[in-house]
Amino acid sequence: MNYRYGVYKVFLLNGNRVSEHQIRPAGQTEDEHGRRFEVADGLKPGDRVAVAISGELHDGATVQERSEGNLPAVR
Repeated sequence: MNYRYGVYKVFLLNGNRVSEHQIRPAGQTEDEHGRRFEVADGLKPGDRVAVAISGELHDGATVQERSEGNLPAVR
């Protein structure tokens, strides 16, 4: 999740590219796995959020999906 100028955004997978979408968080928690955010608005069931393993994502970036365990990730 990105936060810039008062706006929260995530990158959604669309084939092998990502597109930036605005969301509204409902809250956050933190544990041994890191920070987790609950999303109140801006995502639909089935939306796939991309996470950068290295570097940064930008709108329209080409990505390669990979999976670690049961968690999909993008490189």
